[in-house]
Amino acid sequence: MSQTVIMWKKFKQHNYFSHFKKQPLKIEFQPFVFVVAGQTVQVMRAKPDDISNMLLLETQAYDGETPWNAEVFQSELAKPNLLYLVVYQSSTLIAYCGVRINKLEGHITNLTVAPNWQGQGLGTHLMRIMIDLVQKWGCEYVSLEVRIDNLVAQKLYRQLGFSTTFVRPNYYQETQTDGLNMVLKLTQKQDKKGIKF
Repeated sequence: MSQTVIMWKKFKQHNYFSHFKKQPLKIEFQPFVFVVAGQTVQVMRAKPDDISNMLLLETQAYDGETPWNAEVFQSELAKPNLLYLVVYQSSTLIAYCGVRINKLEGHITNLTVAPNWQGQGLGTHLMRIMIDLVQKWGCEYVSLEVRIDNLVAQKLYRQLGFSTTFVRPNYYQETQTDGLNMVLKLTQKQDKKGIKF
């Protein structure tokens, strides 16, 4: 069974986004540049033209595998309550992050950083951007899932203020790995260091 089929089954089995209300939502985002690890990078909203680069980045980050295919990304990018941001260094995609939102919650769908850019603060910066945006949209908390054995990612999320709420047994069905649901409650005093729009 393909990983794409498994991912969609996983969403359905957990009724994954059933709590998101169908409501008209207009999400706007202005591209900007910043410096990370001494390099100037650009952050912009993902477009269908970026999908091929996103798939290439997935093969690099997931050891040749692609959890989502082009059809899934096309479907995701077309949804009105979703924002994907892509980060380019020159013409090379080095990271992307997605978030689904409703009135109260922003749910991080994924965060992917190129292997040679990991450990340099890019993932942290991208998550801070998403947290800031979600807060500006009036949400009360941010949630995400992470593999129970991905200690590096868990450390990043905890440093940002996320805490574990519960375990999803066999959430990553292709490897029978449990997932941790982590939540960050938003306040008016969220640390916005390093974020500019």
